[in-house]
Formats: sequence, structure tokens, C-alpha cells
Amino acid sequence: MTFGHRSSRTALEGTEGRRAGARRWLRIRLAPSFFLFLLLMAAAGRLTEVATLFGVLVLHELAHIAAARRRGMLVSHVELTPIGGVAHIDAPLGIDPAAELAVAAAGPAFSAALAFVGWLALRYNVVEGDWWHLFIWANVTVLGFNAVPVLPLDGGRIYRAFLARRVGLRRATVHAVRLARPLAAALLFVGLAGTAVRPVSVALLPLAVFVYLAARREEADAPFLLIRFLAAKREELGRRGLLPVQAVAISPEATVRSLAERLVPGRYCVFWVVDGDGKVLGVVSEAQVLDCFFSGGVHRRAGALVSRAKPSRDGRG
Repeated sequence: MTFGHRSSRTALEGTEGRRAGARRWLRIRLAPSFFLFLLLMAAAGRLTEVATLFGVLVLHELAHIAAARRRGMLVSHVELTPIGGVAHIDAPLGIDPAAELAVAAAGPAFSAALAFVGWLALRYNVVEGDWWHLFIWANVTVLGFNAVPVLPLDGGRIYRAFLARRVGLRRATVHAVRLARPLAAALLFVGLAGTAVRPVSVALLPLAVFVYLAARREEADAPFLLIRFLAAKREELGRRGLLPVQAVAISPEATVRSLAERLVPGRYCVFWVVDGDGKVLGVVSEAQVLDCFFSGGVHRRAGALVSRAKPSRDGRG
């Protein structure tokens, strides 16, 4: 269904740790409630449908894992619960939109490919039977649900990866979380209303809770993810050697914190400080913002940075 990462509050694994972890066998954990759920579905005569759906979910998660390991990331395990599967990737993917995009898109792409292969097999009579229709339905369902642009779903991660390049990681996360509450409410309503018609609809109720709580966790982790991103941002220019410049006009009253939240991956930001009359007071560089942020000056104003950076009248700095 989705993939998670270790909390951004913790430290990154060392390079050797990631490489060693990438070579370990993958562990699949089954939550105790998962067995109870299977028993309930078997009693309701839905075991085949549920088993097929969870098999498809495992394949979906394996696609995420393959993409993550291809980038040298440590994947600890896959966990199966009554509300789906989660691949646990021990890396804060949000700090690298390109990596997050690649890993997030791998699952839906593989589900789409499986559904298409199943359709071709039925279309040209390579296989037959009702189970193949069920297999296609399961893949389309997983694909459709994960395509919703809401964190923590795959669609939300893809949406954040694209948006982060325009508005910064923090604001992109807020936007991607925004629709989580309406989605959870819709799942809750459909689950309650549909239970009277199809008892299997009750599975939507824990799914609604999962979406809501997972989105809350993404929102709570956003400040810590921002700090990790900014720490990596200090080395980005030196690592890449060349970055396109993005210029932003700001008020002298803008805080260093607000400027830091405007920094975007893959760009070197330069802030033009402009007063109320439209006069350019000076320029604040990305490096100045980061230095001030990590030295505890998150509440300093942009105007103060310009004053400190301007040369004196005799031409000396």
C-alpha cells in the first residue's frame, strides 16, 4: 500500500551500514492482528479475494524495495497488517526528491504492469478462470488507491517530490498532507455505509484510521525532515559543482526560518531583499541563510543579514 521510513529524528546510517544492510535478506513481518483478520475473512467466505489482494500488495512493496536498494538504501522489513503492507526504508526519502520520486513511483508502476500483463493473458486466452479477473482487479485497486496525491500514499510522495522543487520541502509536505483528513473521512463514511450491503466494507474503517494517523505522523516529522534537508543542502553545491540559481524577492522583515523553508533541492537560492517602496536593499545568499539557521538565528530578519553583508563606505567588507 505504501512505504515508510525511519523517523527523521534519528541519525542517518553510515555508508558501510547501508551497504551491509542492502545485502541482508528481506524480512516479512506479519502483525498478530493479520492472522485474526484472515480468520474473519475465511469465515465470511472472502479468503481468496483477501489472499489475492495481499499477495498483490507484497509484490507492490517489493517494487518499492527494489527501487530503494538500487539506490543503496537500507530496507529493514516489510510488515503486513489488516490494512495493507508497508515497506520500512531506513532513510528520510523526502530530503532527496529524485530518490523519493523513483522509489514511490516503482510500486504503482509495477502494479500497472501486472494488471496489464494479466489483461493481455486473458485477452489472448493464455490463461483463463475467474481468479485472473480477481488478480487484475486487485492490482487496479492497489494502483488506484495509491495514486491519490495524499501522504503517506505513493501518490502523495510523488506529489511532494514534484512540489518540493517549486515551494520547498516543508510547504510541499503540508500541501501533500492537506487532503488526508477528507480522504480518511470519506473512507470512514463509505466503510460505515457499505457494511450493511457488503460486510467486507468494514475493512475500510481501519484503513481510514491508518491514513489519518500516518498523515499526522508525516506532518509532525516535517520540521525534523526540514533540518535533515538543510544539513544536506549545505553540501549540495560542493557535491554537484554546479547548480542553477533561483532568485526570490523578500521583505526585510522575513525571518531566516521562512527563508530556509523556501530553499528547494537542485537549486541555489538567492534572496533579493526589497523594501515597501520597491527599493532593492541587498542580497542574501543561501549560504548566509544556512549559516544563520544552524547558528541559532532562525528568528533573525533578512534586513539584518543584508546590513551585515553590505560593504562599508570606504569599500572594505
